[in-house]
Amino acid sequence: MYRFGCRDCSRTLYFKYNVCAEMPIIPATRFRADFAAALTNNPGERFIVDVRNNVGGNSAVLARLLPAVPSHLRRIMITGRQTFSSGMFAAADLSRAGWTLVGEPTGGKPSAFGEVLTFTLPYSGLRGQYSTRRFTGAVQAQNDALLPDIPAPWTWPAFSQELDPFLEAA
Repeated sequence: MYRFGCRDCSRTLYFKYNVCAEMPIIPATRFRADFAAALTNNPGERFIVDVRNNVGGNSAVLARLLPAVPSHLRRIMITGRQTFSSGMFAAADLSRAGWTLVGEPTGGKPSAFGEVLTFTLPYSGLRGQYSTRRFTGAVQAQNDALLPDIPAPWTWPAFSQELDPFLEAA
């Protein structure tokens, strides 16, 4: 297993957000308070939220987890081709709030259906899913993907040096 990093990630606070769901063992209010303390107690220059592998969940969760970010921090969100559904909507929300998007275009469209629920057919037992809400993003709504402000594609030289071009660009 490779652990990629960047050359200068000092003074950077990093939040890897892989699924739009609360953790069953840590209540959102406690996580938010701990996160706020980390932002206050660790002087930094950048705050990165990484959603490049976030395939969705509940769109409202990020607002419950993310505390107010001090104004002196540069706000960056990393996106990628595996950013879908609520993960993509989280990126769109933060982009609308002035965050810089870095990475690759998202795998999901800014305007799409979401908030998926499941059902089971009574006689066959077959399970299915359906969307309950249509999201029409004001950010890049006409595009097939949410495009980053700073593109950062994967390259062989970065891979061979165990560097993460997304973090490098951020």
